[in-house]
Amino acid sequence: MFRQLTHAMFGATTLSARVLAKAIAVPVDTALWAHETTNRKPPTWHSRNEVVLASPFALLRDFSVGDDDVVPTLLFPPLAGHASCIIDKKGQSQVQLCVKTGLTKVYSFDWLSCTKAAKDTTESDRLDFITRAVDLIAGPEGTVNIVGDCQGGWEAALWAAMHPERVNTLIVAGAPIDTSAGNGPAQKLMPILIPRGNMALYKAMVAANGGIVPGINLVMGFIAMHPITHVGEHLKVYGHVHDREYLDHFSDFYDWYLYPVNLPGRLYLWAVEHLFVKNELFKGELEVAGQTVSLRSITCPVFLLGGEEDDITPWQQVHNMRYAVGSSLVRWYLAPGGHIGLFIGRQSQAEYWTPILAQVRELSRPGGFANATTSTSTPSAGGASGNKNGESNGLLSGWGDLDGAEQILRARTDAGDEWAARRLAELLAQRDDLDGAEQILRARTDAGDEWAARRLAELLAQRGDLDGAEQILRARTDAGDESAVSRLAELLAELLAQRGDLDRAEQILRAQADAGDESAVSRLAELLAELLAQRGDLDELRARADAGDRDAATELAELLEERGDLDGALQILRVRAENPVHGPDQQSCSPGIRS
Repeated sequence: MFRQLTHAMFGATTLSARVLAKAIAVPVDTALWAHETTNRKPPTWHSRNEVVLASPFALLRDFSVGDDDVVPTLLFPPLAGHASCIIDKKGQSQVQLCVKTGLTKVYSFDWLSCTKAAKDTTESDRLDFITRAVDLIAGPEGTVNIVGDCQGGWEAALWAAMHPERVNTLIVAGAPIDTSAGNGPAQKLMPILIPRGNMALYKAMVAANGGIVPGINLVMGFIAMHPITHVGEHLKVYGHVHDREYLDHFSDFYDWYLYPVNLPGRLYLWAVEHLFVKNELFKGELEVAGQTVSLRSITCPVFLLGGEEDDITPWQQVHNMRYAVGSSLVRWYLAPGGHIGLFIGRQSQAEYWTPILAQVRELSRPGGFANATTSTSTPSAGGASGNKNGESNGLLSGWGDLDGAEQILRARTDAGDEWAARRLAELLAQRDDLDGAEQILRARTDAGDEWAARRLAELLAQRGDLDGAEQILRARTDAGDESAVSRLAELLAELLAQRGDLDRAEQILRAQADAGDESAVSRLAELLAELLAQRGDLDELRARADAGDRDAATELAELLEERGDLDGALQILRVRAENPVHGPDQQSCSPGIRS
């Protein structure tokens, strides 16, 4: 049943795209669009590498480019149903970023999709393989720099806590360390899926699949969190069917995103119970191979990176690690954006990863730790958007010295540095100094900074000054700022909805959607669902769903879930799973996923 439900959810995310495609009047472009959005292939590593160690569940890849006398760096990719090569995405490669920063001895694990032979893999097995890898990379007594992303982050922290003498520096990004922190979807679903710690549902899922957790289940779970986003991304391809660069970027991402990697069931159940339900790693109560693990044993320099809009792993789960480790040098960063962008986003890599890795490079030299503890500036990073970004970004909340960051940014702002002015405004807003942020943004707006104008409008709306926000966006619209036109429509719709004028809000978005505004199409769908929910009028959706409208059925299920009617939502999804689309076009529903 679980497999049926996940496939039903995927069908819901692709149905709108298929229906729209049939209505498009340009058959050649439609064919190109269909090909680009459904022709998925296995993802690959971008950088040249050599496999130097192998096991049934993982490989160790060597990306090193020289014999420099530098501490080796070992990357722990995410392990959540997707391929490990996401950290080596073309043009946004974490591997290449390490090399460009001077960390020329780079290695990465490649977590393999679980087979029947590896289904009983334990965490002890994986830790032993990690130790073998470090011995190969650095020698039996050597040290490494460790970078742990997402689920790879907790495992990196776990190994570092068990072998603190082998770790030169530790970076943990977007990883669930304190799993009780934040307010992400996982915390909300935990009481429902695991009532009072009862793992029966998870154990049944693993047993039903022969001891393996199908990666498709995890992929579908992620898609179900933001279905409209994925539908919108696929629809946008139609406007770029002759833009090879855009298509390559889209394919590169979705080849990875829609290629599932299976997980060992035994390991998965262990992690869910001990890390997510009981939070034992953060509490210092986790036992592995007869040893109680304490993060307090980690004494190397630690860098913690969280995403401000990360709803997979809320940033608090990462940042709280600073309270648990024993290191005297802990620096923590809050990057804008969500979960995946935290690892491969261009802004995140330029403004956060580059300065962090530059510090790691300094700490990888003789006497590096002593120098770091007395230094008050971030080392310049070669090739990172110029010295301006490399020197300033590490100071922006890098180790909690917000006063120092503000002082430096103010000086650069007074000197006419546009980038510093923007970062200063964000820092002031972060510190709840909204008057100061508004003052900076108004000055930048008067100077013609379009970004500042849009950000000022959002800030005013946040403060409740809806008329002021509307006035600024209308001025930007009159000046020909196309993005302001779209943002104005969205903001006006939101403001009208807040004031109770739901019909007018819907009217504005419909006009934008009819004019070809793709973001308005997505926002309109969201707003319609919100309007129906606010009005409490589910009868129309029920009637459409009963008549076979699959979009309406999906919207109805989502609304019922939001209102706490999980039984009703599940009932609708069951009906959808039991009544799949039939006919000669059924194959076009296939996402092209290979198991």
